[in-house]
Amino acid sequence: MGCPSTKSIAGSCRVNSCFPLPKPLLMHVLSYLEPAQRLGKAALVCKAWREATNAATSSIAYTFNWADYDASKRQLASMTAWLERGAAQQVTSINLDYGWGEDEDAYLEVSLPLQQLCKLRSLRLISFDLLEEPPLGSSSSIAGINPLAAMSSSLTALELYDVTLPSFGSMTELFRCMASLSKLQRLELTSVRVEPSEFEFAARHVGSCSGAVTLADALCQMPQLTRLKLDVQTECQLRYQHSPGAMGAAIAVLQQLQQLELSALDVPKAAPHTLFMQLPASITKLHVGHAHVSFTPSETPGLARLTALRDLKLMRVLGMDPAVLCSSAGSLTQLQLGLAWNDRSISALVRMLPQLQQLQSVWLYHNPYGNDRGAEPPAPQLSADDCALLLSPAKLTSLKLHDIGLAPGGARRMFTAGGAALFQLALSSCRQGPPPLSCSDLSSLVKALPQLRHLQLLDAVAETSSAAAAAPAEHVGWSALSQLTALRSLDAGGDSIDDDVLEQLAAVTRLQSLSLSSPEHDVTGLGMLHLTRLTGLTHLSIDGYDEEGWAKGALAEFEDFRIKMTSEASPPDVWQQLRDLCRRNIDCLEKLLEEQEALVKQQARQLQQQALQIQGAQTGLMQLEQQ
Repeated sequence: MGCPSTKSIAGSCRVNSCFPLPKPLLMHVLSYLEPAQRLGKAALVCKAWREATNAATSSIAYTFNWADYDASKRQLASMTAWLERGAAQQVTSINLDYGWGEDEDAYLEVSLPLQQLCKLRSLRLISFDLLEEPPLGSSSSIAGINPLAAMSSSLTALELYDVTLPSFGSMTELFRCMASLSKLQRLELTSVRVEPSEFEFAARHVGSCSGAVTLADALCQMPQLTRLKLDVQTECQLRYQHSPGAMGAAIAVLQQLQQLELSALDVPKAAPHTLFMQLPASITKLHVGHAHVSFTPSETPGLARLTALRDLKLMRVLGMDPAVLCSSAGSLTQLQLGLAWNDRSISALVRMLPQLQQLQSVWLYHNPYGNDRGAEPPAPQLSADDCALLLSPAKLTSLKLHDIGLAPGGARRMFTAGGAALFQLALSSCRQGPPPLSCSDLSSLVKALPQLRHLQLLDAVAETSSAAAAAPAEHVGWSALSQLTALRSLDAGGDSIDDDVLEQLAAVTRLQSLSLSSPEHDVTGLGMLHLTRLTGLTHLSIDGYDEEGWAKGALAEFEDFRIKMTSEASPPDVWQQLRDLCRRNIDCLEKLLEEQEALVKQQARQLQQQALQIQGAQTGLMQLEQQ
């Protein structure tokens, strides 16, 4: 029944003061609780617990459930109440995540006592309204008070994603206040505003910003920055006419900057290329997305200064001259390029690869700039000679080609040229041209890439012809992948995925993750039954299957023709989950019964053989006794 005193404690959430615990021990125990539990009920138990909770909490990290707005609001209220009781002065890190972009109409309002967070080093918010909008005329920033002043000597990281800041009155005020953050090293502003998103002014995009405090002015006061990430929706005026020049000049003086990420530079009148006229030589990571910029030595001379650049990502840009890579040839390890390639431009880039011997990862996408998909240019195709250069960097471990074709014979040239260190390969083809691989090329792949761990082939393998299928000695097909002893993850898709392919993949028994997509829905229950041989799977996804033969409700838990199963058990039980599902398919059930009957017959034959052996042994024993 339990002790009455225990019941009283549980009911009132309070502990009598005659039950003391050493504070260090209490702090250690409370540190294992989730923040919501620690700052909620645990802090209400008694004064000693509240003090231990305060002492044990220097970092706050919440991931709220955006699907339950009311519960998230209560959790947030509990946290803010705890901060307002005086605990804010010891907090060093706040990370609140409400799920960016999940629900545009239901933002949480968080009122943080910014002027009390004197030791805060890191602030990260995703999808919040920071501070409730103050009464008219009482904005702290307008009154000359800087809400960020208390953190000016402590804050080193400020990351805001999809955040509204009504208490600052204007972006100008925000930038003015940010200039006081003398210790800030990491600044990330993505979709930040001072008004709700429905009140944004599109007319500003090519306007003038003269006479106002800009982000460029604030950056000039932050020479200690090491990471800067901005997008145009932050109203940071990258789209304003002539302002990119000022921003470029401000970025150029950040001599400690190591990582720079800019996106949505898509207004030609703003001359966004001027952002890249001068860049700090200290930059090791440069990411640019959706930019009306052609990266050439003349348009973007700042790239020539990046002799320590290790990570370059240019996605949906107007173009790129491989010559801009010359200065970083000895340091570049990660290269991701997405633009409207043609045969000539992709060839020029690939012929640059032998000079980039430090490269570990190359991802090339045919990703045209702009939103007019109807005017998309045809996908490029690499010649067989160029294919032989794809794996030329000696340290290359990852290669991804998206919508980039290979000329006939190109795959074999690529696989015979090297790639022994490669552990990740991804080939995905568009519908405009033939798949880059044939089933026979899979055998060449296996021989050339013995260390491969992750393989993705989406619309990349041609369907097997009837002639090839009739010659098994020459056609190994997908089952050749079983020779890749390190392969753990396979993502395959396309018109060629059917029951026969699934039967071959069942031989790749070391797989831990398998994702399949069949646009033609040629996968049946019998095909899935083959996959139950993969007893090491922890993840299985099948996108597209034939609905025939399934019992009513068997597939009710799956949506959009996608079967998804995962397992955290040891050993994993995905294969058992799949087998249980297959038992609800009439064809699978018949197959299982046939296998069971065959097994019974086999066991009967084995028993009969054992009986004959025993009988023979007994006969021999009797003969020995007679002798």
